[in-house]
Amino acid sequence: MKAGRLGLAAAWTMTVGCLSTGGLIDTLGGAAGAAAADEGEEEAAGSTDSDGLGCNGQGRSCTGGLVCGAQNTTCCESLLVEGGSYNRSPGESPAYPATVASFCLDKYEVTVGRFRRFLSDYDTWHGDQNNPRAGAGEHPSVGVGSGWDAAWDGLLPTNAEAFEDSDHLGHSSTNRYVSTWRDDEGTADAENLPINYVSWYEAFAFCLWDGGRLPTEAEWQYAAQGGNEDREYPWRGSDVGPTFAVYDCMGDEEAGCADADVLPVGSRPAGDGRWKQSDLAGSMREWILDRYTVPYPHSECNNCANLTDGLLRAHRSGAWDYGSDPLAAAYRNGGAPTGRVTSLGVRCARGPR
Repeated sequence: MKAGRLGLAAAWTMTVGCLSTGGLIDTLGGAAGAAAADEGEEEAAGSTDSDGLGCNGQGRSCTGGLVCGAQNTTCCESLLVEGGSYNRSPGESPAYPATVASFCLDKYEVTVGRFRRFLSDYDTWHGDQNNPRAGAGEHPSVGVGSGWDAAWDGLLPTNAEAFEDSDHLGHSSTNRYVSTWRDDEGTADAENLPINYVSWYEAFAFCLWDGGRLPTEAEWQYAAQGGNEDREYPWRGSDVGPTFAVYDCMGDEEAGCADADVLPVGSRPAGDGRWKQSDLAGSMREWILDRYTVPYPHSECNNCANLTDGLLRAHRSGAWDYGSDPLAAAYRNGGAPTGRVTSLGVRCARGPR
């Protein structure tokens, strides 16, 4: 296994202005989870919960069809995460108990192809129709303050052309390191790479346009930890390796970090979580709705989100160029919401139908 990836990625993060010494704040939010469930037990399919809730599973970015993953499913598939209670710091005291309501979480991280659809409509949606509107994307359980704030309007690119320059998605600038975006549509594999170099505001805007929202930190960890199963990793068991996740620059099985180490979403189905979401432990870190503080600002959480404490925004998961420690479901990190990072993308959440 290659060493030193965490330091390499942190050094690159400093170029986008994150507020801590290494460009990111990283903590392991809990020790290893409880013993995994029986390996032979069938995983939950996540189609409906006990109240008959389900997911529509089609963001607008897949209108006309985009196919992802080993199962060749729509790149916009959204799967139900059945609500319940769990400990955000399993095995520790305090355990930070939390309860979340059922919600839908996209199976895949947002891909280059999906983001391309967003940009094709961006000038109309943002420029002509004045989106996002104030309050858009408000979380149904968290409520006021969880939606879009009009004060953020100026933090979005003015038009699609600005989105593709070297300060945003552009990959030609000399200070860029493994950007997945290309100006022209590429092969299916290239279009199915996870998008990176998006700020928190841009990630929020994409999810709104796509008919979703950013997940809360409690929701994301609940899905990654398998709810009350308190899994150490999204998959069952304590084994770690490239079979389960895209991490540590091992995607191309060659020494060193390179573009080829970033793989199409869903390339490691053995690492899918309890509710079948892919890449919850690697590929890209994922922007979260909450502000980021250590420790958690709520000792007990009932559909909570941290909307006021701290200057950073949370992002969760390991990444393609980071080592194995961030693969743990309880691992937490955060960065400046204006930051754009080679190892940072987005996954959208949605309300159940």
